[in-house]
Amino acid sequence: MEMERHWSTLFLFVLLLIQKQGMFHLGLDFAISEANRHGIKLVLSLVNNYDQYGGKKQYVNWARNQGQSISSDDEFFSNSVVKDYYKNHIKNILNKPVLFAEFGKSAKTSPYDQRDELFDKIYSAIYSSASSGGAAAGGLFWQLLTEGMDSYRDGYEVIFSENPSTASIVSQQSQKLNRIRKMYARLRNVEKLTQERGD
Repeated sequence: MEMERHWSTLFLFVLLLIQKQGMFHLGLDFAISEANRHGIKLVLSLVNNYDQYGGKKQYVNWARNQGQSISSDDEFFSNSVVKDYYKNHIKNILNKPVLFAEFGKSAKTSPYDQRDELFDKIYSAIYSSASSGGAAAGGLFWQLLTEGMDSYRDGYEVIFSENPSTASIVSQQSQKLNRIRKMYARLRNVEKLTQERGD
């Protein structure tokens, strides 16, 4: 499967210009449409820590400009005004096919069973949406490591050999989404055959 990671932070909605047949097209809708036409799956990063890409700092700055007393960019996660700006951004994206990227729960602050509960909850919502033809089409967690990558451990790491319960949840989700993918592929083939016959 071809896959591309696409920054879909707020500024890129404004800045993304794609040239096609001598015309410039603005926006994420066009990028998604073209990716779909070429069989490319997009991973949409909805927010990040990079100032230059309109990440969480931009939402915090907007709240500061509205008079919010914010001492740290990390208040992105707790300030209600900042969270409302972000929720509005998410609402604008949810009618598009999305892969939820970089969710996770730190083992430094929570036991593994709580992380498994979070994964299960997110994966259940994704499966429910995907199986009914909704916008969610998959999810990527932060972060998959293998043995020997200790310098990358940040509490969010998932090492399948060390976390068999999490590995099982990820494996089950992958299998369920693959069944949906096959079902939709068969439906597309039937539609294509029907169109070719002129039925």
